Amino acid sequence: MVGTWKVDSLTGRVGELVEALADRKVDVECIQETRWRGSGCMFFGAHGKRYKLFWMGGKDRSDGVGMFVAEKWVDGESGKAQ
Repeated sequence: MVGTWKVDSLTGRVGELVEALADRKVDVECIQETRWRGSGCMFFGAHGKRYKLFWMGGKDRSDGVGMFVAEKWVDGESGKAQ
């Protein structure tokens, strides 16, 4: 399942969002308005219900976007999406 979500800010809400994705069995979730600077990727959630977040943010903490990918679709620890 694929979805989209306007989160306004990920700070302090990542755990809540990952739980909602796992409960709804979402494989890929695109998010907007992340308000995180720079870019990167990181795992969130409990084992078996983890998601890897790939994000890209603006220099001034605006216009950020990201994508959560279910652990089963991530290639090993390198984090490359399959």
